[in-house]
Amino acid sequence: MPAPSSPPETPLWSGSPSQWLNFGSFTLCLLTSAALASSHPLARPLVATGIAIPVAIAFWKWLKVRSLKIEVTSQRISTQVGVLSRHREDMELYRVKDTTLHEPFFASARRACNIQLRSSDRTTPNMIIPAIKNAEQLRQQIRTCVEALRVSRGVREMDMTSRRELAARRRTRTRLRDCRLCGLHDTAFRRERSGNSEGLRALALGYLRVA
Repeated sequence: MPAPSSPPETPLWSGSPSQWLNFGSFTLCLLTSAALASSHPLARPLVATGIAIPVAIAFWKWLKVRSLKIEVTSQRISTQVGVLSRHREDMELYRVKDTTLHEPFFASARRACNIQLRSSDRTTPNMIIPAIKNAEQLRQQIRTCVEALRVSRGVREMDMTSRRELAARRRTRTRLRDCRLCGLHDTAFRRERSGNSEGLRALALGYLRVA
């Protein structure tokens, strides 16, 4: 019987995270620049140099988020990170075990939420799609695609954590049983040794009385 074919790969979402991801960094850089700008007039020749540092940091943060490209299809999630040198990484959707929606305080005001994915992939066990709009809708689409891919490929997710816990419990029980057996053997040996000592003492006293 031929195996069922996988559904065709279709794009679901692509883009970059919202710049609200840098809200804290932008705020800190702005406050630092404002503090330097309001410095003493005699120090103003150095103000321009001082202001350039937080401005450069803010620009680098903006560029890092801008260069992060995420593409979600019905079969995989591809991420491309890096400004000068780029790195691309894929996560197959049929390996996804769980999805979580996280709404940061400042980003939720702009309806930008994070999607956290937990998978059975050893190289990428966790992945976060940060600060995107309509995140809940995309999360539900990902869940639907995950179930469809598992059915089409005949994949069944096994919880290895529970197996490891059971194996650890068995090893613990075996060690406890061995310790108990060792304790019983030690007790019997001590009793036997004390009994032999008492017998030798009685034999010695009898010999002295005869002598």
